[in-house]
Amino acid sequence: MLKIRAFQSSAVVAVLMGASCRTVPTPDSSVLTAAKTRVDEYVEADTLGRWQAANALVDWKGCDFDPATDGLLPTVGVSVGTPSQHGDTVDVPVLYSVLGVLSSLDSRTAGAMNFRFERQQRTDTTIFHVVYEANRARIVCGEYRANHVGLSGISNGLEHLDSASRASFQDAVRELNRPR
Repeated sequence: MLKIRAFQSSAVVAVLMGASCRTVPTPDSSVLTAAKTRVDEYVEADTLGRWQAANALVDWKGCDFDPATDGLLPTVGVSVGTPSQHGDTVDVPVLYSVLGVLSSLDSRTAGAMNFRFERQQRTDTTIFHVVYEANRARIVCGEYRANHVGLSGISNGLEHLDSASRASFQDAVRELNRPR
């Protein structure tokens, strides 16, 4: 059991306090910058619809997570947050403003208009974990899905929307562009 005693001398208290407090290492700005740059590269590939390029930036070794997706998330905005360092890992938060889910059905059964849009406006938050080793930042295994595609990257899907999905998508975009 720890007993606390009152000390008369402030010098003794200062020495005891200094001995018990750990120094928190200052994050290395070059490591934080490298981590953010790597995540920026992922986000750019992701929002341009280049999922293979995005997934190539992640070290999937030993990962049980399957990054494959069943749909795309039409994304109208992205914000990469401030990186924070925790030991040897840098966490970089990313907020995606999503309109909904764009998915495809089998064109043999659904016909040429085989894409569907389900309106689900929301903000998706992903925390990317980045390590810096051998002068290289790498995103380590995590639950990341390269499916946050910008509106310009989903033109093929939009061409194949059924009428109800097209109306829902157009309403979502109109509401987004409405002055507030």
